[in-house]
Amino acid sequence: MRLTHRQRSTIKSLANHYFGLDSIVYLFGSRIDDKQKGGDIDLLIETQQNLKEFVQAEIHFRAALDTQIGEQKIHILIYNPLQSSKSTKIIEIALETGVRL
Repeated sequence: MRLTHRQRSTIKSLANHYFGLDSIVYLFGSRIDDKQKGGDIDLLIETQQNLKEFVQAEIHFRAALDTQIGEQKIHILIYNPLQSSKSTKIIEIALETGVRL
């Protein structure tokens, strides 16, 4: 995994703060492969929040993340399994291949 301990800790802490203590964060994509170089940070955040809540939470989460770990190319997917009757292919891939932080 190509995130520092500090980056992982910051991401988890901010996700818990903005998306709830029951939120789960997965890192997926190229950053889970130690042999690759570069690449953006791809995150899937699983939350119990409803759409209105998590849209606002994402804005605040992203701003806090930029402040604390520096501006980087970050993709964030947000998923509420209770409100989504069907997940998209990218969410399925993130859940299957991602590493839980």
